[in-house]
Amino acid sequence: MNEPDIDGSLPGDDEEEGEQPVRRESEPAVRRQGTPPAPRSAPESPSAWGSMSDKASPDAMRERLSLIAGAGFTTLLAYFYFFIYLVEEKILQLALVVTILVAVSLWFYMRGAARMDPVRANFFAGVIGILALIVLWQGWEAAKQHLIVSALLSAFSTVCFLKASELE
Repeated sequence: MNEPDIDGSLPGDDEEEGEQPVRRESEPAVRRQGTPPAPRSAPESPSAWGSMSDKASPDAMRERLSLIAGAGFTTLLAYFYFFIYLVEEKILQLALVVTILVAVSLWFYMRGAARMDPVRANFFAGVIGILALIVLWQGWEAAKQHLIVSALLSAFSTVCFLKASELE
């Protein structure tokens, strides 16, 4: 058997636009308009986690990359302190040099062309990158694991930070 609609009419009953359906006193009045209102999202909904919910916008991508870069640099600092300084204090200077050389080399490679001649920027990126490799090679026997982790965390965080700053 057919169930009545919310206004009390059965499906398939045609009403003329000017007629009002008969309403019982126990039923609340239902108003129908041409278009339903647009749904609103509640502030506590998971999609309203911040402005990062719109995956297509450059602002959302910049915010994600900034978040990743910040987390990467914080992880790098924690690695310096907890795994290098507290265990092998002598290796910290070597890891810091590798980290700085990698970050500066990536800056020249990714952003130096906007500030200076692209050929000169790539030249400096190559020179500083080779210096980072030389420092890695010199300290390879003493702390190869620490130097590799420092270089990788530095490279990953720097690339994310520079990409985020390009999206402005």
